[in-house]
Amino acid sequence: MNIVINDTNYKIRYGYLVVSKSEIIPKVVDTMNKMSEASEDYGFITRLMETVADMLLYGLQKAHADEFGFNFITKEGYDEKYAKVCDLIDDYLTDGGKITDLFNQLSEELLNKGFLGEIVESESNPQTTEKESEDIPKMIPMP
Repeated sequence: MNIVINDTNYKIRYGYLVVSKSEIIPKVVDTMNKMSEASEDYGFITRLMETVADMLLYGLQKAHADEFGFNFITKEGYDEKYAKVCDLIDDYLTDGGKITDLFNQLSEELLNKGFLGEIVESESNPQTTEKESEDIPKMIPMP
């Protein structure tokens, strides 16, 4: 996925390391569930803002690590790069973008594309025999 902010094209791609060393999936799923409740809880608004910033930051790691990279193990550099991504989101919103649209685009990329999309797809279209499928542990379905 690509997103253009301030005439700069950013490639968003969620790598295995980012997804495995972060709590981004549960955070995104929780935010999606809260969005469906249509609550006016201001705590939710803060959660949405944090989730979008993390999603964008993590999505920029593969193609833009030189500018947005930080250490996933120690979290060294996270605060600085998080602030930089928040500035990008400010520019996105100033240019007429909507935070919910950005959330939806990023969550679609995270959950339904790349290796996670392949996992979900293989679960929904099993091509194994009944005997083979008995030997394979069942995965929790993704939303």
